[in-house]
Amino acid sequence: MKATQLLIVWKIGRDSLVALPPEELRYGNTRTALHKEIKRLKAKFGKRLPLKPGIDTVPKLRRIASQYTEAQIRQWAIRVQAAGATFKPTHLIRLLGVVDRAKRDRLMERTIRHRWSIKRLAVEIQGSRGSRRSHVGRKPYIPNSRRACVNALHREIESWLRWTANASARLSGPIRAKLSAIEPEMLALLNAINPVALS
Repeated sequence: MKATQLLIVWKIGRDSLVALPPEELRYGNTRTALHKEIKRLKAKFGKRLPLKPGIDTVPKLRRIASQYTEAQIRQWAIRVQAAGATFKPTHLIRLLGVVDRAKRDRLMERTIRHRWSIKRLAVEIQGSRGSRRSHVGRKPYIPNSRRACVNALHREIESWLRWTANASARLSGPIRAKLSAIEPEMLALLNAINPVALS
């Protein structure tokens, strides 16, 4: 099903490029033109739309159709089917953030082979850029009550300890040394709030 959706997404993007050529999108009329195009796509494709077309989504579908041929998308769909991967159109849209085509295709291949989730793919894309953007990610949810906050903190510390324990072997020596120095403090904090969290 997900493999079929890739082709549908490409066809929607291609249809949009034909109906609304890029040269007709000019400064000052782009948003209005795209809103009209979204209505047209909804009317034409209806329930066949694998994702909700929006002012941010449609330009990305158009990019997919302009950067990939139908034959190329069919080949990717065959790979998805063969791997039994849950590679969705949202995976492909997320991959558009990787400008270098060769690097993007390598990431796509790994995503399909390892059956990565959207979240895991986002981490890999971030890592491929060699730096972490400080504004990436959702704003953390902070509970209203003090007790709920302590319980949330308890979960976060436990999660951090599990993550560092599993990732330690893949990190450099200096980073592992710093983590080892921090870990006793984190454990002490966990033990200090443990009675409160469990009460």
